[in-house]
Amino acid sequence: MVLDNGVANGCWIAASTRPSSEEDNERGGYGLQWRTMGGSEAFAAIGLQGQYIYIDPDTETMVVKLSYFPPGDFVAGDETLVFMGAVSKWSP
Repeated sequence: MVLDNGVANGCWIAASTRPSSEEDNERGGYGLQWRTMGGSEAFAAIGLQGQYIYIDPDTETMVVKLSYFPPGDFVAGDETLVFMGAVSKWSP
């Protein structure tokens, strides 16, 4: 549903993935529980200590990552988002 810009009682997905403030091309932005990826239509739900749902409507890609990062390990989180963006652009 989310990958296909699903609708529940209106335009929830479109509204929730729109940044609530100006988006930074490097760090993205933040909507309603979704982190937007700067310079693309991709967005991600980032959970506590390493849980990710990455969605890129342009390439029809969705990646789910279940993992555990020690608290405060922001480097691993940044690397994960770079990896997911690369996966989304990969074509066999």
